[in-house]
Amino acid sequence: MATPFSLSISTPEGRLVMTDGIVLVIFWFGSHDDRGALAWRTLEHYWKLVRGEPTLYLDRGDSYRRVTSRVMSRLELKLSQPSDDGYALTLRDGEEAHRPDHRFFYFADPAGSPGPNRVPTSGVELWFPTRLVSEMGSDRFVAEMMSLVDQDEFASAYCSLSLLYDDWATLSGQKIIKSTVARHPGIDVRHSSAAKSVMGEMRASGRPVRGAYWLTFLGARALKTLSKDAAALQAELGADIRVHAMRHGVCIQAGAEPEAGDVNQLDDLPLVRKVARVIEPVRFDQVYAVLFDQKFQRRWERRHVT
Repeated sequence: MATPFSLSISTPEGRLVMTDGIVLVIFWFGSHDDRGALAWRTLEHYWKLVRGEPTLYLDRGDSYRRVTSRVMSRLELKLSQPSDDGYALTLRDGEEAHRPDHRFFYFADPAGSPGPNRVPTSGVELWFPTRLVSEMGSDRFVAEMMSLVDQDEFASAYCSLSLLYDDWATLSGQKIIKSTVARHPGIDVRHSSAAKSVMGEMRASGRPVRGAYWLTFLGARALKTLSKDAAALQAELGADIRVHAMRHGVCIQAGAEPEAGDVNQLDDLPLVRKVARVIEPVRFDQVYAVLFDQKFQRRWERRHVT
């Protein structure tokens, strides 16, 4: 039986600053010039998927603008244009980020930035409320995540339970973040500066996969390194884990629904651990922009393989 998990932390004034949720992160090889149109298609899909629930705002750094159909049209135009500086885009629910349930982040290198023999990278991070899995039904939710990932070639992607919070809450919330992820191995943590760093480390290491999660997506390069296709992975992982073949890779589903696990209850997510052992040859360690001290960071990153 899955260990239930929920978390909600508010300020004394009642402002919600941290909550549980679902995160989908997609990594692509290619610069903004290569992937801007794909980022737009992903944003459009996300907008249609969550539209009507939150009021989304475009974060312009010093102000917020409500996202309307007109704003979306302008974003489509901007994302389709090349940029010498790469690109960064954030959409959030709430003018002052008072409800961390929905976010859309896009980060992309400029063309040619990484240097010789290294491809630039880009990626998106999407937030959803946890309840969306049960409201949509697990099968439909997984199908939507696969549709978001499989629009074009991708390096890797994952979908997981996560702590959702804005960057400004990272330092003040570090104690609760650390204690939560130490106890619950199925909970991811995030930070926008770390997300940018992850893309750089993925590029430098040649290993395109951050780790094993509820849904672990492997692109063509990772599959080539592993010398496996969907059928081979399914045979190796067994009937308890579903391997979905996609046009541009595979989706490995470790369980019907996302689970937090609880080491205090001896629930270490054996299905995710099985996936982790298989994908270990293509997993990279995060070195820069880490959220914890290096020792804890290493232990956390390797939680499913130790």
